[in-house]
Amino acid sequence: HIRNLIGDIRREEQEKNAIEIKMLQAQINPHFLYNILNVIRWKAAMHGEETISSMLLSLIRLLEFSGKKTDVFVTIEKELEHAASYISLIQYQYEDDFEVVYDVDPDALPCYTVKFILQPLLENAVFHGIEPLEDKGRIGLSIRRRKDGISFTIEDNGVGMPEEVQHDVSAFRGLGLFNVSERLKKHYGEGSALHIESQDGVGTRISFT
Repeated sequence: HIRNLIGDIRREEQEKNAIEIKMLQAQINPHFLYNILNVIRWKAAMHGEETISSMLLSLIRLLEFSGKKTDVFVTIEKELEHAASYISLIQYQYEDDFEVVYDVDPDALPCYTVKFILQPLLENAVFHGIEPLEDKGRIGLSIRRRKDGISFTIEDNGVGMPEEVQHDVSAFRGLGLFNVSERLKKHYGEGSALHIESQDGVGTRISFT
């Protein structure tokens, strides 16, 4: 019985490592870019190009966060900063096409979470929910500390998704949602998998704890 349990643990660790490796392979190796981007940013600031300077600062923060490949866990505050930097860059591209409203419990910020869980979900909301929308888009990100853990919710008023794919996260392979859901389950158990609610033409709500 003990040998069987040890075998189960080894298999679980191997699966967890395989998922982490895939996540790392998808990241950009940013180190060689830091200095040159900072030079460009300061040049832009010197010429009064504050928008360009701000965009470069957001990009540098994204790359710095991605470059720390040994960190499996980060504080929610750091994870949120990374997601906000990403959104800041995307909003420059889409100008006033959408807004993001943050509702974050300060007590949750020092807590730790698996790295790279918010940005893929926000990216999905922007490109698969908001971008096809004719009206102005809105994304709400809520993070609340509960007695049994931290609850996360990303909700948009986008075009929604077909009902048949809402109950099968594996249908989202390649979109980032599947990877996030699998990593959450490996580290925190099946109860932490993504819960997706969506209505065609109304929007999508993704939550997990």
